[in-house]
Amino acid sequence: MRLWSIHPKYLDKIGLVALWREALLAKKVLEGKTKGYKNHPQLERFKQSNNPIEFINKYLESIYKEAISRGYKFDPKKFTRFDSSKTRREKTKLYKKINITSGQLKYEIEHLLKKIERRAPYEIERIEKNIKTNPIFKTIKGKIESWEKIIPSYDGTSKHMYKKTLHIGDLDQIYKKLNLNVPQNAKRIIEIFEKNNSIILIPGGFVRDILLEKIPHDIDFATNISPDEIEKLLKKELSGEYKKIELQGKTFGVIRIIMNDNEIYEIATFRKDGVYSDGVHPDNIEVINSAKEDALRRDFTINALFYDPIGGDVIDYVGGLKDLQEKKLRFVGDARQRISEDKSRMLRYVRFLLYTNFSPDESDIEIMKKEAPSINNIPKELIKRELDKIINIANPKIILEILDKLNLLENIFPEIKSLEICEQSAPYHTEKSVLTHTKMVCKNLPENADSVLKWAAIFHDIGKPDTKNIKLKNNKEEISFIGHDKVGTLKTKTILKKLKFSKHDIEEISWLIENHIKIFVQLFDIIKNNKEQIAKEKCIKFLKKLINSYSRNRILNFITLIRADSLASISNPINGKRSIRYLNLIASYFEIANQELEYEKELGINISKIVDGKIIMKKLNIAPGKKLGVLKNQITNELSDQKFNSLEIAQNAFLDILDRLKN
Repeated sequence: MRLWSIHPKYLDKIGLVALWREALLAKKVLEGKTKGYKNHPQLERFKQSNNPIEFINKYLESIYKEAISRGYKFDPKKFTRFDSSKTRREKTKLYKKINITSGQLKYEIEHLLKKIERRAPYEIERIEKNIKTNPIFKTIKGKIESWEKIIPSYDGTSKHMYKKTLHIGDLDQIYKKLNLNVPQNAKRIIEIFEKNNSIILIPGGFVRDILLEKIPHDIDFATNISPDEIEKLLKKELSGEYKKIELQGKTFGVIRIIMNDNEIYEIATFRKDGVYSDGVHPDNIEVINSAKEDALRRDFTINALFYDPIGGDVIDYVGGLKDLQEKKLRFVGDARQRISEDKSRMLRYVRFLLYTNFSPDESDIEIMKKEAPSINNIPKELIKRELDKIINIANPKIILEILDKLNLLENIFPEIKSLEICEQSAPYHTEKSVLTHTKMVCKNLPENADSVLKWAAIFHDIGKPDTKNIKLKNNKEEISFIGHDKVGTLKTKTILKKLKFSKHDIEEISWLIENHIKIFVQLFDIIKNNKEQIAKEKCIKFLKKLINSYSRNRILNFITLIRADSLASISNPINGKRSIRYLNLIASYFEIANQELEYEKELGINISKIVDGKIIMKKLNIAPGKKLGVLKNQITNELSDQKFNSLEIAQNAFLDILDRLKN
């Protein structure tokens, strides 16, 4: 509710209609006809007058007169006019004007100008320099009234308005540029807070992404009112429009609202963090009324910007706009302090370097290099959470290089760092260290590589230091790593389990490492030792077996990995040309194998589903376990060698195999 002290003639159409409605609501409050808004601060001056009801009627009359002069049809029956039978002297005595301070008037003028600039900038010119008050008020010298809800200033001074830093327009204008639909629920929340005269800002990622010309993912809000007030306000104003409103975590006091269409918004009160005794989370927080203080607790300057959706401005307390312009990633304030509060911010730094492609601040880099060992003081789940986000942003070669530069590689993955001192030699490797080779393999991955494939590329040769063998041949050292695939598989499983990778991902990554040599050699031998047509048929059958036994995606990842590995290992031009030819053939055979399987599925034939474990156990009278898994693979391989024209024929072939095994 805003009951303007300024004359209603300065309001645009939207403002005038809103004022009429708010004044009618205020009249009901003063008459005791509604339970809501009883203690609203805007009503204080009316309550303290010698005749509150008469004054609110007089206030409504001034709005009505302005509306009529513009040709609007406001209902005069909604209010009671002053008693015209009384003399001017009697009226003056009975209805002494309400005092309003010059500071309050100035505040409202600036507030109004912000609204008009956003809604109807062409009307700004009609605003007079010497603004008049509503007829029921009298201006006296003084600061902003104590009952007014002050919007905190941009520069931290006693000024009540934000210092404009960058105007980017309202949500409609922003989303129009992105060619996207405006989230209407977000607009509703903004309108509710504006109506309540409460601050509502959008912090962090949304602002950063808009300024980077990226599509924003989520809209979260920050405000000056408490979580309890937020909850009450939303429940009152959004009744019937939401599924659930809940407090997200007692420590942070964030209100989460799930709308009827399942859109989720989080609204947090400005806060100041206490001590971070665990190096991850603050032990307590202090709810505050300052957006500036809230910005100062955040991680990076580009994440500490606020967007004012009512005024359409970006608000910057920490130099984030400058860093965006200069494409630099910096911590807010002292980097050492930010890292000591939350160690995972070092990995967040890596993530945002990759996400923005900004340059790092060299002083921040030096601090992180010293602080890197402390990354292991936080729970592994937090490290894994950040690694999940990092691995999906960029090629793993770049990730390894940044982690290494910050000394994080040796602290999170010492086994990978140790590959740096494990040398290789010709004829297969001239890229010297295994780490150099690993980076080359990573670089060769396609842009659409999934996280499983990326991790497999990083770990695929991790077993080499433990299997390194040096022999002299023709007075030259030859280095081999026999069995490094098996050793690497075991090491990888141990590392991934410690970092809380899922069982599924551990299985997928480990399989690629264990088989990147064995199956690779099998396919090469088929092509090398058979005539082209026979080799083609054998490879297609072999690949169909693999797809049926595992999955199309796993085998595609395998083919992609061996190609990246081979192209990073070729030193002999003749061998190199042959390897590329073989790799191209394998890729083409895989496509044919996949097409044949798709055709069979159209006929309803899916070997992996036909080979039913329950039927095997019942027919052969065996229990679940390793033996069952071996039998399933054996039967799947046998059926994959055959071609079937119908589902019934395939099912009968499966049962025939079981009958044979039973006998």
